[in-house]
Amino acid sequence: MKSAIRYSALAAALTIALGSSAAAAASTGPKTAPPVPVVERTYPSALPLTLEVSADKANELRTLRDFTITAQREGELGTTVVIGPVNPFSNENTCVRPMPVGITGCLVNSDATIGTLRFNWQVPEAGTYRFTLSGKRGSSDLVQTIGSFDLEARD
Repeated sequence: MKSAIRYSALAAALTIALGSSAAAAASTGPKTAPPVPVVERTYPSALPLTLEVSADKANELRTLRDFTITAQREGELGTTVVIGPVNPFSNENTCVRPMPVGITGCLVNSDATIGTLRFNWQVPEAGTYRFTLSGKRGSSDLVQTIGSFDLEARD
């Protein structure tokens, strides 16, 4: 179904483009398109990110403690704490209110198996960054890696 929507949007864009060129051909005199401004990226730059934290019967969302997100730029030795440690979920498997510092949005699905968290990251400079999500589960003091992903910031 999503593919049909994409193709419909593409067909509509092509129809509009074809109509514009036909109208331009019918007019008299030379026409030049206005220059397209070049957007230059500047750093540091704010980037909103959304991630999902999944759970199951053994590891419910409420068992997640000291949730931390770190970022490490490729080629650098140290990591930077982006968020944390925070406890984003309540004992009822819902989002904590007020939200912990650094979390800008939180939503838990109806069966409390997926928590969606939003946060803003201040991109320091262009490069490839490895994000690592970690935290403690239940009463354990063992920090577990929950997941990781790479993000590329370009010039």
